[in-house]
This record gives sequence, structure tokens and C-alpha cells, in this order.
Amino acid sequence: VLAKYSIAEVPTTLKKDGRSRPPHLRTWRDGWRHLRFLLLYSPTWLFLLPGLFLIVAGVIGAGILLPGPVRISPNVELDTHTLLVSSISILIGIQFVTASVLARRYGVINGLLPSSSKPTAVAQNISLESVLILGAVFFVLGAGGVVYGLTTWAGSHFGPVEGRFLLRLLIVSLTAVAAGLQLATLAFLTGLIDIPIARRPVISGQDS
Repeated sequence: VLAKYSIAEVPTTLKKDGRSRPPHLRTWRDGWRHLRFLLLYSPTWLFLLPGLFLIVAGVIGAGILLPGPVRISPNVELDTHTLLVSSISILIGIQFVTASVLARRYGVINGLLPSSSKPTAVAQNISLESVLILGAVFFVLGAGGVVYGLTTWAGSHFGPVEGRFLLRLLIVSLTAVAAGLQLATLAFLTGLIDIPIARRPVISGQDS
């Protein structure tokens, strides 16, 4: 398909294997090689969709738990521990989405993936500067929350802080800082992949 070749089906007749020796096919080894091949050529299913799921689940969990703990039953209460898990879910999801963007760009540049797919078209329209601006927004918002938390802690002479909202705010703020740095890294790595490799002549020792 990538080379624009015509593809057609050819009828065939299956016959019973006449070999006296057992087949060389190994179920787990060759099955994993086949599955690995399919996943490496499909960054959408390998990285993008799981990453988006983790980000959405983490954002929903963080949004629900940021105001305060949520009691599901008399014996089950979701608090800062669950908020921390939601934040980690967001960061892992961003890592997956970042890997998806980089893998797809690399595949398109090297002719391994089609450039006409919808995720590729969306990724190509996003510039390095726009991703940097988005990362800067996350970083500034997170840094503001961290500064507020440190100021509040300093107001209590760096002793025990009353209430649990400050810890929630710090978790969310640090997550935003990390997300901003990850987006900035994605922007520069994507720009690095897009740089064409110049073909230089090989200079031998005699020529030098």
C-alpha cells in the first residue's frame, strides 16, 4: 500500500502437510514476533489510545478529588492516595501520547507509515512553538500552585499544615509542572526528527 502497488487475492488449494518432521513454527515465540510486528507498525493502538485513556481517567479522578475526599461507601473513601494515582496516570498517559507522536513521525519520514492517516495529519499541523506554549502554560500554572503551597507552609514556620487541601494542590501542581516539561521535551524531539539528514561526501584520509 505504501508503495502504491496493486493488491489482489489469488485462490489456492490447501493440502495436508506431507513432512515427516514436526513444523518449525513455535506458538509463543513466533506468535509474539507477529504481534510485536503488528504493534510496532500501529502506534495508534500501541501508544495513542492507551495514553488518551490514562489521561482522561487521571483528569477525571483529579477533578473529582481536588476539592476533597469522596466517600463511596461507609468503609471506602477516596482521598489523596487516589489523587496521587490519578496524577501518575496522567503523566504515564502523556508519555504514551508522546511516544505515539514520535513513532508516527519517524514512521512517516522513513516510509513505514502512511502520511495520509488522520492522526498523522493532525500531528503534522501542530508546530513546535504551539506545543512549547502549551507546555509553558502547564508549567506556569503548576509553578504558581507550588509557590502558593511553599508560601503557606512557610507561614506556619514549616511545621504541620492544617487541612488536606494543600497536599492536593501540591500534587496537582507538581503534575502540571511535569506535564509542561514533558510537552516541551516532545516539542524539541519532534523538531529534531523533522530535521532532514544532509548527505555529506565521504572524505578519505588522503583527501584530508
